[in-house]
Amino acid sequence: MKAQFNDDSVMELTPDLVGATETQNSGIIGEKADLNLVHTSNVRMTQVVYELTSHLVLTKWRDPGQDPKLHLFAS
Repeated sequence: MKAQFNDDSVMELTPDLVGATETQNSGIIGEKADLNLVHTSNVRMTQVVYELTSHLVLTKWRDPGQDPKLHLFAS
């Protein structure tokens, strides 16, 4: 089976869809931390694909109670 992609296969991620892209975290004691996505401009597309595939193989593409299908990762 082969995936068939067309114009309807595109999903545009927007802040409304994915949530805030900049937040400020702080604990009761200590310095505030501004969290944003500035660092993502340095991430290679292959790293994004690797991380997404890893997440899918370990969480979605496995049978209940079974080990992950790691052979799918290197295919």
